[in-house]
Amino acid sequence: MAYATVDDLGGYVGTDMVAAYEAKEGTGSAQKALDEASGRIDSYLSRFTLPPAGPVPDLVRACKNIAGYDVMTSIGYANNGADAHFRLRFLDEIRWLEQVASGRLTPPGLETPLPPAPSPFAGVGTFVVSDKPRGW
Repeated sequence: MAYATVDDLGGYVGTDMVAAYEAKEGTGSAQKALDEASGRIDSYLSRFTLPPAGPVPDLVRACKNIAGYDVMTSIGYANNGADAHFRLRFLDEIRWLEQVASGRLTPPGLETPLPPAPSPFAGVGTFVVSDKPRGW
């Protein structure tokens, strides 16, 4: 499930760019870019229950920025000109996702992180693990 729609992507990079991308990469490639961006986002959200219960605006933004960068790099853009903001936004999203993954940020709508897994050794006390009893 993608966090953003093709219409969201078109609103970000422009519908003409989405059309050019689909002409180059094939029908459905814009949706595939959104699905791949959502998969990348999910890899940073392992401490949360996924999918979220409802739309999360921060994830929609991240998805369209990441997919938008993929679209623009595929069809060509001015890396140091007027289009440089696509790369900067992509890098900003990755940094934001790293902060979410580390627990420094929690986006609204993902308020319920999964509890930490219990340790299999909790309450056992002190114990020693060795290869083979030595018979001392």
